[in-house]
Amino acid sequence: VPVMVSVMCCIRFIVVISFLDTSHFILAQWAIDDRGCRTPNEGVGDCIPIARCQPILNVLLQSFPLPEHIAEELQLYSCGVTETRRVKVCCPYDVDTLNYLILPSTRTQASKNSVFNHTNLALLPQECGFLQSSIKIIHGQLTDLFEFPWMALLSYRKVMQVTKSTLDVQALL
Repeated sequence: VPVMVSVMCCIRFIVVISFLDTSHFILAQWAIDDRGCRTPNEGVGDCIPIARCQPILNVLLQSFPLPEHIAEELQLYSCGVTETRRVKVCCPYDVDTLNYLILPSTRTQASKNSVFNHTNLALLPQECGFLQSSIKIIHGQLTDLFEFPWMALLSYRKVMQVTKSTLDVQALL
């Protein structure tokens, strides 16, 4: 019966040793504890929220949508979620680790059609995600302009002549 034994080696490292029948040595492997992690290419990094990992953000912000092979490569950097269920990635210490994923045409400038170059980008909130609020719009209550800054893209098939229409949530309510 395999037995797993974890021994604290020093403050930053843990050695994991596995024994078979408690007499035969099978595996000794170093792993970094704490926030530390190993990147897919065996580099060292910190497991932090994706919004704080500049090397990964540089790749994500280069174009939309990302080519599938780049998206798949970035998924390998996932290392968990925060208490608020936000994605954490193994952010490499070496900032040049992910440069090979930056497309040649975007190394010097962002796409002119990128949402990140839009003149109204500053109007959007810097933090996004779940809002813990008891404020809800129900029963057709009126709202003020920009009170709830969500938008919806509606698409119809043969029901109406409208094919696509961007509406503010206030119009939906």
